[in-house]
Amino acid sequence: MNKYHPRDLQIFVATRNRLGLLKETLESILVQSAKGFEIIVLDNSTNDETGIGLKSFAARGVKYVKTDINVQLANFKEAQKFADKKYCILFHDDDLMHPQYIERALECLNKIPNLALVTGRDRGFYTDNPKKFPKNLSEKIIFFENKTDWGAYLFTRGKASYAATLYSTKYFKKADLLFDKFEKNHDVPFMIEGALKGAAAVIYDVDCIHRRQHPQQDCRDASTAIKLDTVFNRGKYFLDLLDGNNKESKYYRLYHTYAYTNLKDSYGYLPPDFKKQNPWENFVETLKQRRFLDDEAVFYGNYRKSVLRRIITASYRVKGYFPTDEHVRYL
Repeated sequence: MNKYHPRDLQIFVATRNRLGLLKETLESILVQSAKGFEIIVLDNSTNDETGIGLKSFAARGVKYVKTDINVQLANFKEAQKFADKKYCILFHDDDLMHPQYIERALECLNKIPNLALVTGRDRGFYTDNPKKFPKNLSEKIIFFENKTDWGAYLFTRGKASYAATLYSTKYFKKADLLFDKFEKNHDVPFMIEGALKGAAAVIYDVDCIHRRQHPQQDCRDASTAIKLDTVFNRGKYFLDLLDGNNKESKYYRLYHTYAYTNLKDSYGYLPPDFKKQNPWENFVETLKQRRFLDDEAVFYGNYRKSVLRRIITASYRVKGYFPTDEHVRYL
């Protein structure tokens, strides 16, 4: 089995016009307990402020690359171009990393064979109310041997940080960007596809990454509302992945327990005018016609909003559906 070292990792930090937040992010990466990995800032900014402001970081080993300005996913494409080590991360300029995160992620790679990706959980914080990282991260991980189990975990509201994900570079470089199909909802499908040729592991600790919540967050930008086809594309992706129309599939009930909530989340990103003309209660009929939902899925979706949510979720676990204790590992 290969032995992975920090020098086998590149961390790309994508940024755009957020120098102040970027500096805090870089400081959290530079104080990692693991030493020797490469840090490259990919700058999609509309001015030169970021490059000038990062000059002091060059002496600390941080490299800087100016990418195409105002081109969607320019930083992502540059990361694919420059990635040349065994693993890579595409981090965000407004998140913070626990000092032990890279050390713990490398432990995963060195103790579990055939990992295509490693990630962690995260917790949100507001700029005016930062959270203090605990001294140590948990050694508990959730492990998935194949792409479908990994996708099932994410579909069932399983927590994993998109920004924290270490990808096997050979898969990362070949990956389809998926943005044309899923737009701002592309993160979960991309994380699933990232494990296409191997297993996935999640460091089960919400303090792996502290995810900053602020008015300039990309996901809060109303100008990037998704298209209707995106909702349908995402619905079909998970329907196919989890074999949602096959009652003999072990994922069948899992899909129908969570489909309503997932599709409603996607619907929430549609333009306000569309939602005004097509309220959710009516849009559900369209989704049923396309076989993304059935009456059972709508029933569970409605009741999951009530006090029965925990009862319903627990009942599926008791019956042996996903996820189960067999996915738990300790480092």
